[in-house]
Amino acid sequence: MIRFEEMFQSISIIRQAMKSIPKGPVFIQNSQVVLPPKNAVYNNIEGLANHFKLIFEGVKTPSGEWYDSFEAANGELGFHFVSDGSGQPYKLKVRPPCFYIMGGFHKMIEGNMIADAVINLGSINIIGGELDR
Repeated sequence: MIRFEEMFQSISIIRQAMKSIPKGPVFIQNSQVVLPPKNAVYNNIEGLANHFKLIFEGVKTPSGEWYDSFEAANGELGFHFVSDGSGQPYKLKVRPPCFYIMGGFHKMIEGNMIADAVINLGSINIIGGELDR
């Protein structure tokens, strides 16, 4: 029931945020970082060339390291990039929240019955796709 209430509250927050979004275009008009609209790709050669150039070469980022994270459904979702200045990252690491949550799972089930493991696993709300490392 708590998860259902969390969903209802999240919907309420999203509706409030959507009311404050100003009208107008969402993307910037920079062909080096944003794909052109489909009608530009299909109807003129410049749009097609910009599309292919961005797809094949990628977005040129400055050399260096960057880490950023945000609150995801189950905790902190982080991204660590290392760029060599080319259009593709030299290194990319994704830090999913469930991978680290599972680090404490053995402490939760030590000394309990096997049937309790299923209940404990459900209570931490893991995403199995994040655990296949």
